[in-house]
Amino acid sequence: NLGSHYRSSVALAIAVAAHFGVPEKKIIKILSSFRGLPGRQEIIGPFHGIYFVNDTTSTVPEATNAALLRFRQKAEDKKLILICGGQDKNLNFTALGKLISQIADACILLPGSATKKLKEVLHARHFSLPLYLVTSMKEAVTTAHHLAQKGDWIVLSPGAASFGLFKNEFDRGD
Repeated sequence: NLGSHYRSSVALAIAVAAHFGVPEKKIIKILSSFRGLPGRQEIIGPFHGIYFVNDTTSTVPEATNAALLRFRQKAEDKKLILICGGQDKNLNFTALGKLISQIADACILLPGSATKKLKEVLHARHFSLPLYLVTSMKEAVTTAHHLAQKGDWIVLSPGAASFGLFKNEFDRGD
C-alpha cells in the first residue's frame, strides 16, 4: 500500500500502458511489485522493531500531510514520531501544524525558517505533543530513536526545503 497520494499517478500509468497495448496481467504484475521511489515515503524497514520512513522529497507541507495520514494508519496504536522542518519556501504551515497536533505523538524539528513558522502554528494551537528542537539530522534520528519503542514509526517528512543544512533533499535523506 503506497498511500492515497499515488492513486492519480497509478491511474495515469495504467491508462498510458493500456493505450500502448500492455496486457492487463503485465500491468497488474508490475504495479503489485512497485515499492515507490527512493525518498518518497520509502519504508526503510524495521531496526530493532522500530519502523523508519524516508520521505525526504517531501518539501511542501501537503506532502508531509499525506505521509502523516498514511503512516498514522500503519502505526495503528503505536507511536508516530515525525521529523520535519527546514527552510521555508514562503508556504503556509497552518494545515500541517493542525494535523501534526492531531495525529503525531512527538515532533522533532530540524533548524530553519519553516521550523520557526511551524512552531508558531503549533504554539497557537496549544499543542500537547512533545516537541524537540535539534541542530542536526544525527541529533534528530538519535532523539527519535530514544523516544521510540518496538512497533513505533519514525517518519522523516520535512515539509520544507533542505537549504543551508544539507546539499539537497537527497543528502538530507541519506
